[in-house]
Amino acid sequence: MTIVCVGNAICDLLASVPSGFVEQEGLTPGSMNLVEDERSKDLQAKVEVSKVDAGGSAANTAFGIASFGGQASFIGRVADDEFGKLYIESLSEANVSYAGGVAPKPESTGTSIILIEAGGQRTMNTNLGAATEFSQADIQAGFLENAKMIYVELYLWDRPSAKEAITYIVNTAKEAGVTVALSLSDVFCIERHSESVLELIKASVDLVFGNVAEWEALLALEPGLTHTSLVDTAWITKGKQGAEVLTKDESVEIPAISVEKVIDSTGAGDQFAAGVLYGAAHGLSLAESGRLGVAAATETISHIGPRPEKPFSEFL
Repeated sequence: MTIVCVGNAICDLLASVPSGFVEQEGLTPGSMNLVEDERSKDLQAKVEVSKVDAGGSAANTAFGIASFGGQASFIGRVADDEFGKLYIESLSEANVSYAGGVAPKPESTGTSIILIEAGGQRTMNTNLGAATEFSQADIQAGFLENAKMIYVELYLWDRPSAKEAITYIVNTAKEAGVTVALSLSDVFCIERHSESVLELIKASVDLVFGNVAEWEALLALEPGLTHTSLVDTAWITKGKQGAEVLTKDESVEIPAISVEKVIDSTGAGDQFAAGVLYGAAHGLSLAESGRLGVAAATETISHIGPRPEKPFSEFL
C-alpha cells in the first residue's frame, strides 16, 4: 500500500541568517523564489550553509510517510551529478523508492537555498536545475503499482511539460481508483495559474492541503467558492492555532502542540501532510490523522531541516 509523492527534486541548502537579511536581499519573508544560476551562486556566497538535505516539498512528505513506517515512493527529476546521486541514495536510505528520471550531463540537480531567520521563518530561493524539464518521460513504468494514494505539489504547475506529466499521473490514478491529494504549495503559484488550478482540482483532486493564506488565495479565484464546494476534504494548517479539516459532513479542529521554541519551520507543512496521508491510507479518522500531522509538524519545527530527526512511528 504505497503513497506516491510527485514533485521537484531539490537539494536543500539550509542557512541561518540575521534579522533583516531577507529584506536586504529584496526578498519577501516566507516566500518561495525561483532564481537563476547567477543569483543562486550570489546567495550561497553571502551565507554559511549549515546543512544539505535531499528535499523538495513532496519528497519531504515521502520521507515523513516512511518515517511513520509507511510505504512511499517519489517521482521527480535529478541529474547525473553529485547532488543527484546524493538525492537518490538519501531516498533509498529512508526506505523511499525512486520512480523518477535522471537527466544526463551537463544538466545539474536542482538546489534551494533556504534562509532561516530567528523564530523559524524560512525563505526559499530555488534553482530548479534538472527539475525544470520534468516530463512524462521521467515517470517510470508501473509507478502506480500497489498505490493507495497520489500526492502532488503545485510547485510543478509552473512548466508546460510538468503540467502534462501531472495531468497524466492524476488521470491514470483516477482511472485506477487511487485517491489524489494536492498541496497548494504557494500563494503566488495559485495566482499565476488560477484557472488551470481550479480546473485540476474540480476535475481530479480528492484532498487539498494548504495554509490559511493559500486557501484564501484559492477561494478568491471564483465568487461563492467554498472549501467543500471545491473538494471532498480540505486540510487547513493554521500555525500556532493548529489545523482544521473540512468535509461536506463534518468540521474537525486539530489543536496545536506547544513548543518552547521554533527553530526552523522548513517542511512543517510537508510533514503535516505526511501524517495525514499516512493516517488516511491506514484507515484512521480525520481527527486521528490530523493529530499525526500536527505531531509530525511539531517535531519538524524543533530542529533545522525539513526531515524528521526521530522516527515519526513513535507518535503511533
